[in-house]
Amino acid sequence: EISTNGAMFGGQKLVLCVCRDITEQRKAAEALRESEEKYHSLIEHGNDGIIFIQDGKVLYFNSKMLEMGGYAAEEIAGKPFLDFVAPEHKEKVAGIYRKRVAGEKTPGKYELTLLAKDGSKVYTEVSASLFTYKGKLSDMAIIRDITERKQAEEALRESEEKYQSVFDNSKDAILLTIPEGTILAANPAATRMFGRSEEEIC
Repeated sequence: EISTNGAMFGGQKLVLCVCRDITEQRKAAEALRESEEKYHSLIEHGNDGIIFIQDGKVLYFNSKMLEMGGYAAEEIAGKPFLDFVAPEHKEKVAGIYRKRVAGEKTPGKYELTLLAKDGSKVYTEVSASLFTYKGKLSDMAIIRDITERKQAEEALRESEEKYQSVFDNSKDAILLTIPEGTILAANPAATRMFGRSEEEIC
């Protein structure tokens, strides 16, 4: 880095040049820039939504967060985070947030239902922690969309309920066995047919 100034020396007008070695400073600045680019790329291109909350309001969010809810950036920025939480989870989230800010122990991971712009529900798994931003406590949450998993679990539950209903209400005797022939379960029609309890049959 060179700075110049006019100077008089021995009655002559001279240009005074001061040279400063800023190699280390430039290397540090370049390392910082590369680090910030990696950090930004990690946040923007990750599979999870990332959101910063300060004083209960959305301070920052990545593009995955917008994609998850179908919102435009201006519809989220600066708004209360609770505006995007399903009614049945608002109290739970507010309580966890208050406890975390107060320094109390809170779950490191929990499930939360968010509301998409179209009114549909987005089932998520949240990992949150505190950090300081501009001198104020803020909450950083990593939000994973588990909607497909929850839908699969619900479909399985409904399927099991239907199966159980058929098993319990069939007029025909139904026995569940392993290949070797050992009986694992018997429905009510089977207990009536054999005049024995399920415990005696199995």
